[in-house]
This record gives sequence, structure tokens and C-alpha cells, in this order.
Amino acid sequence: MISEKGNQNSGFFVWANFLLAKLIQIKYLSLDHMGIINLTDVGCVYRIMKREALEKIINELTYPGSDKPVGGVGIGLYITMFGIENDLKIIEIPITFNRRIGRSKLTGAGVGKTIKIGLRFLWLILVS
Repeated sequence: MISEKGNQNSGFFVWANFLLAKLIQIKYLSLDHMGIINLTDVGCVYRIMKREALEKIINELTYPGSDKPVGGVGIGLYITMFGIENDLKIIEIPITFNRRIGRSKLTGAGVGKTIKIGLRFLWLILVS
């Protein structure tokens, strides 16, 4: 993650995001997944996939019988972990967080909300 000075992401948010990314790498550290992942920004939900990759996992991205995404606010994190588990190649391309015009619904709302989302992400990493 590249951050422009004065953006909505606090230092706490940036480091927590980085630590969660490294926790995922530790979780999947094995010969089966060796070299598949090098993550630094798991909070970002920008994803692009080849059609073949999406077809492998599309049925697992929502709860059975509904269109509600698995993982809720952590859907991007879920997709990353599910992709690793299904041996999809994952390449992280850094994005720049520019200074926001207006107020962020998630990260600009304060440390309490950031911690709550971070704990949801941590729980998703540990139980998935």
C-alpha cells in the first residue's frame, strides 16, 4: 500500500493491515503454497481474476441459497485466502491511497471502528 500524506488511513490502520497480510502468509506457509503469496495489503478489496480462476471459486463466494457474500466486510480477504487454498496465482499490485475528498465510511470513522473491522479480519483468518 502506498499512502499519500494526509489520507484517511492512520498509521495504526496501515500497520494492522500489513500484520494481517503477514499472518495469512504464515497460515499458508507450507510446501503446498510455497511462493504463491507475498502480501502486504489485505484490506483493499480491488480484485481482478481470470475467468478460469473465477469459475473455480464462484460458487463458494456466497452463502448457499443466497446472494450474501461469505465474509461480509472481509469478502476481499476471503477471496484471497480461498484463492490460495485453490492454488490460484495471486499477484498484489500496490495502489496509492490518495487524500480523500469527503469522509470515509470505514477508515475515517475512528480507531474504534478500525479495530472492530480488524478483529473481524483476524477472526476470518483464524477460522477459515
